Amino acid sequence: MEMKRCESSSNIAAHGYDAATKELRVEFKNGGLYRYADVPVDVAYEFMNAESVGRHFHAHIRHNYTGIRVVPDDILAAG
Repeated sequence: MEMKRCESSSNIAAHGYDAATKELRVEFKNGGLYRYADVPVDVAYEFMNAESVGRHFHAHIRHNYTGIRVVPDDILAAG
């Protein structure tokens, strides 16, 4: 999934969306990467194109979709 850098947010580093699977990924500046399942296309695109993605995330994504932390492959390999 292609991730788009988000320079204007103080909390969100990048985001990406796969319309085929309806999966939204959000990378936070603290290093956490989360995937949100069953996010409708219109909701994802409103988020990714919002004037304030952080504010939009907290208002429309965070409490409405379950986020699951994605563990990078290098952490799994070291485990």
